[in-house]
Amino acid sequence: PDLAGRAGLERRLTRAQAEAVWEGLFVRAIWPVEQVLKISGFSKEEVDEVVLVGGTTRLPRIRQLIAEYFGKEPNWTIDPDQAVSWGTAVQAGILTDAKGIKVAATEYWGTGAKKCESLARPRVGHHP
Repeated sequence: PDLAGRAGLERRLTRAQAEAVWEGLFVRAIWPVEQVLKISGFSKEEVDEVVLVGGTTRLPRIRQLIAEYFGKEPNWTIDPDQAVSWGTAVQAGILTDAKGIKVAATEYWGTGAKKCESLARPRVGHHP
């Protein structure tokens, strides 16, 4: 039982077993990537570098799927949690129409900043 007295199930899985269970979810992770490319008007061949952010990008299977999709190894040298924090701060500034706030994260985008700006706007909706 857990601390609340509820019964629980504990089972150890190998990485291969866990990946087999989660494979459907992994494959669905490509859908948002396809949507961003569609909205941006870019093809996957035009993408120079893929930077992975967020906790699930630590999973080898996610990195493998992204590498297979783009035909190149993704960059995951950036701390995924820190990148999410930066992105959250940028999005908060966009949503609140913050004025006079210097967003240092755009300095890292280099020449891609103008392309990223067109995608950095609030969107409302749901995906499958």
